[in-house]
Amino acid sequence: MYDQNYDLICVTESWLTKNIPDCVLHINGFNFERNDRDCKVGGGVCVWSSHATNCLRFFPSLCKPKFIECVFSIIKSHKMIFTVIYIPPNLSVADYAELNDFLVHSFDEALVKWPEFSIGIIGDVNKAPLNYLLAQCHLVPIIKENTRGNACLDQLYVEEHIADFIKCTITCPVGNSDHNSVIIRGLDCIGSRPTNGTVHLLFDYRESNIDKFVAQVSNIDFYVICF
Repeated sequence: MYDQNYDLICVTESWLTKNIPDCVLHINGFNFERNDRDCKVGGGVCVWSSHATNCLRFFPSLCKPKFIECVFSIIKSHKMIFTVIYIPPNLSVADYAELNDFLVHSFDEALVKWPEFSIGIIGDVNKAPLNYLLAQCHLVPIIKENTRGNACLDQLYVEEHIADFIKCTITCPVGNSDHNSVIIRGLDCIGSRPTNGTVHLLFDYRESNIDKFVAQVSNIDFYVICF
Protein backbone atom coordinates (compact mmCIF):
# COMPACT_ATOMS: atom_id res chain seq x y z
CA MET A 1 0.00 0.00 0.00
CA TYR A 2 2.79 2.45 0.89
CA ASP A 3 4.62 1.58 -2.35
CA GLN A 4 1.56 2.60 -4.42
CA ASN A 5 1.28 6.02 -2.72
CA TYR A 6 -2.52 5.96 -2.53
CA ASP A 7 -4.37 9.17 -1.65
CA LEU A 8 -7.59 7.46 -0.54
CA ILE A 9 -8.48 3.93 0.50
CA CYS A 10 -12.23 3.28 0.59
CA VAL A 11 -13.88 0.14 1.99
CA THR A 12 -17.55 -0.80 1.80
CA GLU A 13 -19.18 -3.56 3.81
CA SER A 14 -16.53 -3.02 6.46
CA TRP A 15 -18.53 -4.98 9.06
CA LEU A 16 -17.03 -2.80 11.78
CA THR A 17 -18.74 -2.41 15.16
CA LYS A 18 -18.27 -0.20 18.19
CA ASN A 19 -16.22 -3.01 19.70
CA ILE A 20 -13.45 -2.34 17.16
CA PRO A 21 -11.69 0.94 18.07
CA ASP A 22 -10.12 3.28 15.54
CA CYS A 23 -6.63 2.61 16.90
CA VAL A 24 -6.80 -0.96 15.59
CA LEU A 25 -7.26 0.41 12.06
CA HIS A 26 -4.64 3.14 12.21
CA ILE A 27 -2.29 3.49 9.21
CA ASN A 28 0.70 5.79 9.48
CA GLY A 29 0.32 8.88 7.31
CA PHE A 30 -3.47 8.52 6.96
CA ASN A 31 -6.58 9.91 8.63
CA PHE A 32 -9.39 7.46 9.30
CA GLU A 33 -13.18 7.95 9.14
CA ARG A 34 -15.97 5.40 9.46
CA ASN A 35 -19.73 4.93 9.47
CA ASP A 36 -20.70 1.58 10.97
CA ARG A 37 -24.04 -0.14 10.64
CA ASP A 38 -25.87 0.03 13.95
CA CYS A 39 -29.01 -2.01 13.44
CA LYS A 40 -27.56 -5.37 12.41
CA VAL A 41 -24.43 -7.21 11.29
CA GLY A 42 -22.75 -6.25 8.01
CA GLY A 43 -22.67 -3.08 5.94
CA GLY A 44 -20.63 -0.09 6.98
CA VAL A 45 -18.03 2.02 5.19
CA CYS A 46 -14.64 3.43 6.13
CA VAL A 47 -12.09 5.73 4.51
CA TRP A 48 -8.37 6.29 4.95
CA SER A 49 -7.15 9.61 3.49
CA SER A 50 -3.49 10.50 3.11
CA HIS A 51 -2.35 13.51 5.11
CA ALA A 52 -1.19 14.99 1.79
CA THR A 53 -4.79 15.27 0.54
CA ASN A 54 -5.73 17.76 3.27
CA CYS A 55 -9.03 15.88 3.55
CA LEU A 56 -11.77 16.73 6.04
CA ARG A 57 -15.09 15.10 6.83
CA PHE A 58 -18.34 16.84 5.94
CA PHE A 59 -21.54 16.20 7.91
CA PRO A 60 -24.72 17.09 5.96
CA SER A 61 -27.45 18.83 7.93
CA LEU A 62 -30.12 16.49 6.56
CA CYS A 63 -30.46 13.25 8.52
CA LYS A 64 -28.94 10.26 6.75
CA PRO A 65 -31.42 7.52 5.77
CA LYS A 66 -31.14 4.73 8.32
CA PHE A 67 -30.73 2.03 5.68
CA ILE A 68 -27.41 3.30 4.22
CA GLU A 69 -23.92 4.02 5.50
CA CYS A 70 -21.78 6.78 4.02
CA VAL A 71 -18.89 9.16 4.67
CA PHE A 72 -18.71 12.55 2.96
CA SER A 73 -15.17 13.88 2.47
CA ILE A 74 -13.85 17.22 1.23
CA ILE A 75 -10.60 16.43 -0.60
CA LYS A 76 -8.99 19.84 -0.77
CA SER A 77 -5.90 18.74 -2.69
CA HIS A 78 -8.07 17.42 -5.55
CA LYS A 79 -10.94 19.93 -5.22
CA MET A 80 -13.43 17.09 -4.76
CA ILE A 81 -16.54 16.55 -2.65
CA PHE A 82 -16.69 12.79 -2.33
CA THR A 83 -18.94 10.30 -0.61
CA VAL A 84 -18.19 6.64 0.00
CA ILE A 85 -21.46 4.76 0.33
CA TYR A 86 -22.99 1.35 0.90
CA ILE A 87 -26.52 0.89 -0.45
CA PRO A 88 -28.16 -2.43 0.40
CA PRO A 89 -30.08 -4.25 -2.34
CA ASN A 90 -33.85 -4.52 -2.74
CA LEU A 91 -34.93 -1.29 -1.10
CA SER A 92 -38.47 0.03 -1.51
CA VAL A 93 -39.43 2.75 -3.98
CA ALA A 94 -39.90 5.15 -1.07
CA ASP A 95 -36.43 4.31 0.26
CA TYR A 96 -34.79 5.00 -3.10
CA ALA A 97 -36.64 8.34 -3.31
CA GLU A 98 -35.41 9.28 0.17
CA LEU A 99 -31.87 8.25 -0.76
CA ASN A 100 -31.85 10.35 -3.93
CA ASP A 101 -33.21 13.39 -2.07
CA PHE A 102 -30.62 13.02 0.70
CA LEU A 103 -27.67 12.83 -1.68
CA VAL A 104 -28.82 15.73 -3.88
CA HIS A 105 -29.46 17.95 -0.86
CA SER A 106 -26.13 17.01 0.74
CA PHE A 107 -24.10 17.77 -2.39
CA ASP A 108 -25.96 21.07 -2.88
CA GLU A 109 -25.19 22.01 0.70
CA ALA A 110 -21.49 21.20 0.28
CA LEU A 111 -21.28 23.12 -3.01
CA VAL A 112 -22.48 26.28 -1.29
CA LYS A 113 -19.31 26.11 0.85
CA TRP A 114 -16.99 24.80 -1.89
CA PRO A 115 -18.57 25.97 -5.20
CA GLU A 116 -15.40 25.36 -7.26
CA PHE A 117 -15.13 21.70 -6.21
CA SER A 118 -16.32 18.73 -8.29
CA ILE A 119 -18.46 15.97 -6.78
CA GLY A 120 -18.28 12.19 -6.89
CA ILE A 121 -19.71 9.00 -5.38
CA ILE A 122 -17.99 5.67 -4.93
CA GLY A 123 -19.15 2.50 -3.27
CA ASP A 124 -21.21 -0.65 -3.32
CA VAL A 125 -24.46 0.64 -4.81
CA ASN A 126 -26.05 -2.71 -5.73
CA LYS A 127 -27.50 -1.29 -8.94
CA ALA A 128 -29.58 1.27 -7.05
CA PRO A 129 -31.77 3.44 -9.33
CA LEU A 130 -30.09 6.82 -8.82
CA ASN A 131 -31.53 8.44 -11.95
CA TYR A 132 -32.78 11.56 -10.17
CA LEU A 133 -29.43 12.10 -8.44
CA LEU A 134 -27.42 11.53 -11.63
CA ALA A 135 -29.57 13.96 -13.61
CA GLN A 136 -29.57 16.69 -10.95
CA CYS A 137 -25.81 16.51 -10.33
CA HIS A 138 -24.73 15.68 -13.92
CA LEU A 139 -23.00 12.49 -12.81
CA VAL A 140 -21.97 9.60 -15.07
CA PRO A 141 -20.84 6.05 -14.17
CA ILE A 142 -17.17 5.25 -14.75
CA ILE A 143 -16.78 1.55 -13.93
CA LYS A 144 -17.80 -0.60 -16.90
CA GLU A 145 -16.55 -4.05 -15.85
CA ASN A 146 -18.12 -6.54 -13.44
CA THR A 147 -16.96 -6.19 -9.85
CA ARG A 148 -18.64 -9.25 -8.33
CA GLY A 149 -19.26 -12.35 -10.40
CA ASN A 150 -21.25 -11.33 -13.48
CA ALA A 151 -22.52 -8.06 -12.03
CA CYS A 152 -21.20 -4.51 -11.70
CA LEU A 153 -22.29 -3.77 -8.13
CA ASP A 154 -19.54 -1.29 -7.24
CA GLN A 155 -19.53 2.03 -9.03
CA LEU A 156 -17.83 5.39 -9.29
CA TYR A 157 -19.92 8.36 -10.38
CA VAL A 158 -18.28 11.67 -11.28
CA GLU A 159 -19.37 14.84 -13.02
CA GLU A 160 -19.38 14.73 -16.80
CA HIS A 161 -16.65 17.38 -17.19
CA ILE A 162 -14.07 15.27 -15.35
CA ALA A 163 -15.05 11.78 -16.57
CA ASP A 164 -12.35 11.67 -19.25
CA PHE A 165 -9.61 12.16 -16.64
CA ILE A 166 -10.59 9.08 -14.61
CA LYS A 167 -9.14 5.63 -15.27
CA CYS A 168 -10.28 2.54 -13.36
CA THR A 169 -8.51 -0.79 -13.06
CA ILE A 170 -10.35 -3.85 -11.74
CA THR A 171 -8.07 -6.09 -9.71
CA CYS A 172 -8.29 -9.03 -7.31
CA PRO A 173 -10.30 -8.98 -4.05
CA VAL A 174 -8.67 -8.16 -0.74
CA GLY A 175 -8.70 -10.88 1.91
CA ASN A 176 -11.94 -12.87 2.01
CA SER A 177 -14.00 -10.32 0.08
CA ASP A 178 -16.11 -11.57 -2.83
CA HIS A 179 -15.91 -8.17 -4.55
CA ASN A 180 -13.03 -7.18 -6.79
CA SER A 181 -10.95 -4.16 -5.83
CA VAL A 182 -10.98 -1.02 -8.00
CA ILE A 183 -7.92 1.21 -8.40
CA ILE A 184 -8.81 4.73 -9.54
CA ARG A 185 -6.34 7.11 -11.13
CA GLY A 186 -6.70 10.63 -12.48
CA LEU A 187 -8.32 12.50 -9.60
CA ASP A 188 -5.13 14.49 -9.13
CA CYS A 189 -5.56 15.95 -12.63
CA ILE A 190 -8.87 17.61 -11.84
CA GLY A 191 -9.04 21.39 -11.66
CA SER A 192 -11.82 23.66 -10.52
CA ARG A 193 -15.33 22.88 -11.73
CA PRO A 194 -16.81 25.17 -14.38
CA THR A 195 -19.30 27.61 -12.89
CA ASN A 196 -21.62 30.08 -14.53
CA GLY A 197 -22.11 33.00 -12.19
CA THR A 198 -23.27 32.51 -8.63
CA VAL A 199 -23.92 29.05 -7.17
CA HIS A 200 -27.34 28.84 -5.50
CA LEU A 201 -28.66 26.20 -3.12
CA LEU A 202 -31.85 24.80 -4.66
CA PHE A 203 -34.49 22.78 -2.86
CA ASP A 204 -36.69 20.13 -4.39
CA TYR A 205 -40.24 21.07 -3.47
CA ARG A 206 -42.07 18.10 -4.94
CA GLU A 207 -45.17 16.84 -3.15
CA SER A 208 -43.11 14.21 -1.35
CA ASN A 209 -41.05 16.99 0.22
CA ILE A 210 -43.84 19.28 1.35
CA ASP A 211 -42.63 19.11 4.96
CA LYS A 212 -39.27 20.53 3.88
CA PHE A 213 -41.06 23.35 2.06
CA VAL A 214 -43.09 24.23 5.15
CA ALA A 215 -39.93 24.23 7.27
CA GLN A 216 -38.16 26.58 4.84
CA VAL A 217 -41.08 29.01 4.65
CA SER A 218 -41.42 29.01 8.43
CA ASN A 219 -37.87 30.34 8.77
CA ILE A 220 -38.47 33.38 6.55
CA ASP A 221 -38.92 36.72 8.31
CA PHE A 222 -41.79 38.12 6.25
CA TYR A 223 -41.90 41.32 8.33
CA VAL A 224 -38.47 42.25 6.99
CA ILE A 225 -39.52 41.42 3.43
CA CYS A 226 -42.74 43.46 3.56
CA PHE A 227 -41.56 46.43 5.56
